[in-house]
Amino acid sequence: MQVTKVDFLSVLGKFLTPEEMTSIENLIGELLSSKASQFDWSYPLSE
Repeated sequence: MQVTKVDFLSVLGKFLTPEEMTSIENLIGELLSSKASQFDWSYPLSE
């Protein structure tokens, strides 16, 4: 079973406040964009 970003965030959303979710989403977005610029992904980031 493959865990997608949406599944991961929806699980986190059950434990975190909206403010915490927003900061985590921003952090994940920054990590993905910085890694995407450094590496050639072998799989697409978005379905």
